[in-house]
Amino acid sequence: MEPKDQEDLNLKRVQPWWIGAPALAFMIGMFVWGAHNAAQESKARNAIVDLLNGPREEFVVTVNGWNPPNADAVLTALRGLHKPNPHHTHTIHDISVVIQRNARMLELTLGRDSALPQQYWVFCKCGRGYLDRAEIGRIETTAFDRE
Repeated sequence: MEPKDQEDLNLKRVQPWWIGAPALAFMIGMFVWGAHNAAQESKARNAIVDLLNGPREEFVVTVNGWNPPNADAVLTALRGLHKPNPHHTHTIHDISVVIQRNARMLELTLGRDSALPQQYWVFCKCGRGYLDRAEIGRIETTAFDRE
């Protein structure tokens, strides 16, 4: 082979790092996006738990538009909001919960778990975009058994 032909072959060879660079950039972007969402969910969860700390007299609780007779049980359950270990289920029944404390209002949607009937997924209407319907945690309670 002549030296000129060898140079042409070298020019046509794709450098291996060019192949992996877009995949690496995509993976880094997905990691940053996931970390940002997890931080936002944690921030919303902590803000809700902080809001719920206070004497019962300061709260007005409505469940599906009605004042429940067990408002204390609803507040106690929501104070136990936590990040769950994921399992392969879904929600089957939505319950609207609105909590007012002084001038602050918190709108939540609770979804009953399809496999664990006393577990509820808690969704917050506390932001725009992603957090407009983000699962921020779960609770375990029997307070909604009649809902």
